[in-house]
Amino acid sequence: MEVLSMERKKDVWWVILNRPSRKNALNKSLIKDLSKAFDKIQREGGKIVVLKGNGGTFSAGGDLKECLESGDPVSWVWEAVSLLNELVIKIRRTPFINVAVVEGFAVGAGLSLLLACDLVVASEDALFNVAYRRIGFTPDGGGSVFLPKIIGEKKYNELYLLSRDISAKEAKEIGIVNFVFPQDKLEEEVEKLVEELLSLPHEVIPFYKSLVNAWLYKDLEEQLQRERDAICEVIRQTDVKPLIQNVLTKKRS
Repeated sequence: MEVLSMERKKDVWWVILNRPSRKNALNKSLIKDLSKAFDKIQREGGKIVVLKGNGGTFSAGGDLKECLESGDPVSWVWEAVSLLNELVIKIRRTPFINVAVVEGFAVGAGLSLLLACDLVVASEDALFNVAYRRIGFTPDGGGSVFLPKIIGEKKYNELYLLSRDISAKEAKEIGIVNFVFPQDKLEEEVEKLVEELLSLPHEVIPFYKSLVNAWLYKDLEEQLQRERDAICEVIRQTDVKPLIQNVLTKKRS
């Protein structure tokens, strides 16, 4: 089964994470396919990219099972985070409007992925969790960049240090999410949002995004590299395997 599906409807690309049995966990294959998808969209053009997950979940974050089974967590994380960094930069630089649609939950690197997008829509029952501290990791995928800018340092400290679930309602209140809808209305409301976005002039979008990136995220690439270096150094210096195994055991129970 393909780990990613994509479909174009006129000027809108629907990109769907397709690992429902693994809660759309981001393994290296999925990250690579996402990166290729954004390359394809860049080549072929369009106006809007809608990013969502199959199976009622956006993403459980990095694929911890694959990380452990690799036998070399440091090398696995180095490669996976390097791929994720490339993807995040592509998402930020794409001249389209990127809309993340969240059902179920968005955790860790899955949360970072949606934060790289321009707009976030969530179902009322969606949950969000920074989650890195649960497994003894530092943030990756731009988590240490996007969230502090969006919600402020103190609130970010709370979310990272405690790694608690937050509801869609709270996520909207603190600025992570733009729109929250009932689950049974989510698809309809996303379609309405897309139509409203399409009704406005698009030619300005590349210039607008370039301005935002130049002011807010001019050091993004350097910080992504720092994140990768930090997370790998943490794994080298500490035994994170029991923490990862504990999380995986809880997911199975």
